[in-house]
Amino acid sequence: MRFHSSKSPTQINKRHRDDQWNPRANAPLNFKKFILLTEGISPDDAPKKYQAYLMSFLASEIKRFYDAYENLPFFREKYHPYYLKLEHELFKQSYLNNNKLLIESISAGQLAGIQLQVSYDLLYGKYSDSSENESYAMPQWAYELILDKPPESQTVNRLLLNSPLESVLLVDIPDYAFKTQIVDILKTEIEIFEIYIAERIGGRTVFICVPHSVNLESISKKLNEQNHFIGDYVLKFEPCKPIKDKTRVRVCPPICSHPARIQRDLYLTSKLIQKLDDEVSKGMQIDKNQSFLNSLPSDINDQQKLDLQLFYLRRVHYYCYYGRMKCPSYMDLWDKFGPGHMRVDLKNDIKPTELNEGLSNTVVKVNFASWQNPVADKQNILDSNMEGIDSEDMDSIESYGDWQSMIETEVSKNGYTVSKSQIQWLKDVEDYAKMVLETDIKPPEMDANNEEIEKRWEQFCHVHTLADAPERFRCKLCQKLFSDSKYVWKHLKLKHFDKHSDIVVQSGMSDMKDLFFWSHGESKTNPFESLVQIPPILDATSRNKPVKDYAKDASRMALENWDLSQMKSGPLFKGDTSFYNRKRNKEYHDFDKPDPKQSMAVFTPEVYSRPTVKYDDL
Repeated sequence: MRFHSSKSPTQINKRHRDDQWNPRANAPLNFKKFILLTEGISPDDAPKKYQAYLMSFLASEIKRFYDAYENLPFFREKYHPYYLKLEHELFKQSYLNNNKLLIESISAGQLAGIQLQVSYDLLYGKYSDSSENESYAMPQWAYELILDKPPESQTVNRLLLNSPLESVLLVDIPDYAFKTQIVDILKTEIEIFEIYIAERIGGRTVFICVPHSVNLESISKKLNEQNHFIGDYVLKFEPCKPIKDKTRVRVCPPICSHPARIQRDLYLTSKLIQKLDDEVSKGMQIDKNQSFLNSLPSDINDQQKLDLQLFYLRRVHYYCYYGRMKCPSYMDLWDKFGPGHMRVDLKNDIKPTELNEGLSNTVVKVNFASWQNPVADKQNILDSNMEGIDSEDMDSIESYGDWQSMIETEVSKNGYTVSKSQIQWLKDVEDYAKMVLETDIKPPEMDANNEEIEKRWEQFCHVHTLADAPERFRCKLCQKLFSDSKYVWKHLKLKHFDKHSDIVVQSGMSDMKDLFFWSHGESKTNPFESLVQIPPILDATSRNKPVKDYAKDASRMALENWDLSQMKSGPLFKGDTSFYNRKRNKEYHDFDKPDPKQSMAVFTPEVYSRPTVKYDDL
C-alpha cells in the first residue's frame, strides 16, 4: 500500500535528502579516538575534556534536529501548544467512547472471565509446596512468556490478548499532512475511531483503530470510492493484515501475587482511575454514578477487580501500571508492552484451565530477568546490586503509606522473605504511580486571543477586505459581497478560520521552541514519555558513575546557540522533575528491558522512526 502522487519520487524526496537530520551521519568520537585526535592533552585532563566535547556535540545535535524538522507536522504535533491542545481534545473524545464501551462490556458480562494470571508451573516447570517462599526470595524471575503459536480463543478472552491491529485501517499520507486532516475525513464516515501515526521518511502511515463491529472491507471500499485527497495525493485505505506471530506476555515478579500486594495495587489503581478520570472529564457533564469504579460488579473477588482496573487504565488511559508507562495512544502502548503484565498463580490453581487452553511447557518459551554481569563473578555482582537499594534514594513514597514495611511484615508472618530485587521492582511501580498522581497531564496553555495574535489578525483582515463602493465590501479570498467591513471580518473568522489558525500557529512558534528546549532539561511537553532521549554518559574515570545533570548542561549549551530574544523566561511546564533526573548508583538490567544501559552518548529521536508493530502490506 502506497499513496499516489503526480510528483516524481525525485521531487518527493529531494527535501529529505537535503535537510533530513541523520543521527549516524556525524556520530561522536569514542574516548580513544578523541585522545588520538586531540593534541597536547594530559591524562588528568582527558576525562574532563572528553565530557565537555560530548556536551558540545549533543548541544549542536539538538539544535540541528530542531532546524531540520521544525516545519514538519510530526514535530509540531509533538511540541506546538496549539496542536497539543487539539490532540488533547481528540483524546477526550476517545476517553468518552472507550469509557462507555468498557462499562457496557462489563454490564453485558463480556469481561466476566478475565483472569490475568499464569501458573507457577508454566513459568518454572514444577509444582512445589514451598513455591511461595522460594518465589518471594528469588533475585531473578521469569519476566516474559512467549507463545509460539497464536493462542486459542478462550485464552484470548481470559488474558485479553486481542491485538488492536485486528481492527485497523491503514492509509499512507504525505509528510506535510496533519492528523487533523485525517480526522476531518473520517468523522463523517466512522463514529468511533482512534488514530496512531507511524513516521517514515517521506510520509506518514496512519493506523485507524475502529471497533471490532466495523466491517473493514466495507468501510475501506466506501472511503476509497470517495477519492479523498490531501494536496496532490490520493488516499488509499486498506484493512491491516497483521502477521500471526509469536505472542509475548510480560510477567510480574511473584511478590505481586501476595494478598497484601494485591490490596496495595487495588488502592493505587483506584486512585489513579479517579485522578485521571476527573482530570480528563473536567468541564464535561458526566454522571459520576455511571463511572467505571461504580459499575464494577459487587460479586467479584479482589483479583478480578484488580484485573478489570488494570485493563481500564490500559484501554482508556493508555497507562500500563506494572509497565510504568503512559503512552499517547493504545496502539503505542501495545507496541511497547503487548497485552500487558500477568501475575503468577503460585498455587497452580489455574493449571487445569491452562491445559484446556493448550498452554503447556512444550509450547511456550520463558525469558528470565537477571542482575548478573557477564564480566564479574555472579555472587559479587548480586551482592553489589543489593547495595544501595536501602539508600535514602529508595524510600520516597511517604505520602502514600509505608508500603514496603507493610509488604515485608505480611510476608514475614509465614516465615518468608522478599528479595531486594523484587522490592526494587515494586519501588519503580510505586514511583511512577506517584508521579502520575502528582502530575497535571493537561497540555501547556496557549492564549489564542493575546495581543500579538489579535494584531496579526487585524492586519490580515485589513489586507483581505476590498472596498468596491461606500456600502459594498468584498472578501478578497472568495469575492463575497457585504454591506459593511465588519461583516467581512466576521465572515473571515467563520468561513476562513484556517487562516486564523495559521496566525495562531505562527504566533506560537516561540512557545514550541521553548517546549523543545525544556524537554531536554527541566520539563517535558508530555511528562509521560521521553520526547528526545539522551542516555546518561558515564564518567570516563568510572564505568558506573554517570555525569550529573548532563542533559541539563547539553540543553543549556543548545539554548545558547539560539536567539535568546525569542525565548521565554522559563519552562511552560513547572513541577517536580526529580523523578526524571534520578540515577541509580549501580548499573543494572531493567526487568522489562533486560539490556544493559548504554554507556555512549547518542542523540535518539525515538519518535521519528518506523514502529515495531507488524503488518504485511507496507
